[in-house]
Amino acid sequence: MGKEIRINNKWVLLSLSAAVFSSIVLIIGHGGREAYLCVIPLVYSIISSIFYHSLSRCKFYRKGILYYCFNVIIYIRYVVTIIGSAIPQEEVIWKGWGPSASDKAFFIAIGLLSGEIIVVFLVQYLTIFTFERKLRKEYTSYRVLRYSSHYEREHVGVLLIFAILGLPVVLIVSPSLIIPTNFFVISDDTSGANLDNTDIPFQGMYVILANSVKVCLFIALLILCKKKYDRKRSLFYKLIAYLDIFLYLAFNTSTNRMTMIFILVLGLYFIHSMFDGISLGVILGGGAIVLVSFISASLFKFKYVLGEHPSFEKMMSMFAPQLQDYFGGPKLVGQMIDLKTNGMYTIGFQTFINDFLGSVPFVSNSIDQSNRINEIFCLYNNVKNSTLIAPILGTGYCYFPFFPFVFSVVFTALVIFFDYRMQTTSKVSYKFVYGRMGFIVALFLAYSVQTIYAEVVSVYVPMIVLLKFNDYISFKLKENHNYKDVRILNSELIKLKEK
Repeated sequence: MGKEIRINNKWVLLSLSAAVFSSIVLIIGHGGREAYLCVIPLVYSIISSIFYHSLSRCKFYRKGILYYCFNVIIYIRYVVTIIGSAIPQEEVIWKGWGPSASDKAFFIAIGLLSGEIIVVFLVQYLTIFTFERKLRKEYTSYRVLRYSSHYEREHVGVLLIFAILGLPVVLIVSPSLIIPTNFFVISDDTSGANLDNTDIPFQGMYVILANSVKVCLFIALLILCKKKYDRKRSLFYKLIAYLDIFLYLAFNTSTNRMTMIFILVLGLYFIHSMFDGISLGVILGGGAIVLVSFISASLFKFKYVLGEHPSFEKMMSMFAPQLQDYFGGPKLVGQMIDLKTNGMYTIGFQTFINDFLGSVPFVSNSIDQSNRINEIFCLYNNVKNSTLIAPILGTGYCYFPFFPFVFSVVFTALVIFFDYRMQTTSKVSYKFVYGRMGFIVALFLAYSVQTIYAEVVSVYVPMIVLLKFNDYISFKLKENHNYKDVRILNSELIKLKEK
């Protein structure tokens, strides 16, 4: 409890410091309307300080890795992104996409972002204390606190058979779905997880198959390494687990930089919790690999901005204002408000339906992809390759102008749900799938609705179905009465003594 209080106090101090620093930077850096952006980190500091202090009353719910990652993302969205906006336009090489938001839309965006801060922290609080009451009730009834649950025997037979059967199919149809052209470093000839032949029927099915095969192979090898490690305590199996994470990172090389980051974070988390800790060298090495991949992806995507001879100063003058584009800053939210109010485009119930169904395999081919919110937003900003992300707050305003925080409420609650499930589930496989989906949902402050929908239908749902089959179908080659269950460090049910 004392450690939790110290962590919460550090968050409070960080929040208050953010408000003071960002206000000074914004007021000095701008004399125009951007100076009013200091309201956003100010609201953040007040609300977050109250929230972190109130969590001191939380005795049963243990905040997991998704909770901490989510709150780091919140800090980036409402503080770091706003500070990046303080740099005057004449001093940066990145001007952003599309028209500037009108003054009215800009100030509405400031109000909406400030309101979203309150909503996000309030929903976190309510969801955490919902699980707190659930855990308190269990403890009162059974004197047991389930962090993390005891690991029952975890089979990998179905996962391995699926991967063995699916891998040749994907490699025959489109090898780049599994094996990217380059590992870690992005270049002109890099092809990520995309079909080599776009004329192939049922394209979505092969993308889902490839994603599931990669996840199954990663999970199966990790579980098998843990079994061997528990029996023999050999460093060899720990090194194989490191290699497993390294390969999973390599096979997910793409221009999606967030994917690389969350794979590294989850991978290091599992190594630490399953194999008696992790060395600083491994953390630094993994961080260096992802950093190189991150920089190379940025240089590849924006070489038309940085030129032939990019420098550190050029990259910083591009990245700082670019945070708005990647974390749904006030400019993008303001653009979506203008998009809704100027009447140039029709955004209605059919657009809402298309946003979801447009990501569902077999159905997506019959959906008008041009009538989806992200496509309309890119068209409004004259972005032809549909890479600009429509912020979820702006999307909520377009669909539900009287309460634009609908998506923020749902996704915030889901982050805490996946954080809870990840800690209390009894199997490594489920922990990884919950962790992966939870990380994607936590990035709703940076992603669009379509991105999250796509992850649900292309990875989460197929993997949950496979894991359910894996729970009930086992393949035994021989009887082994000395079998040891797969465990995560400290994975026994914590039985507390009665007073």
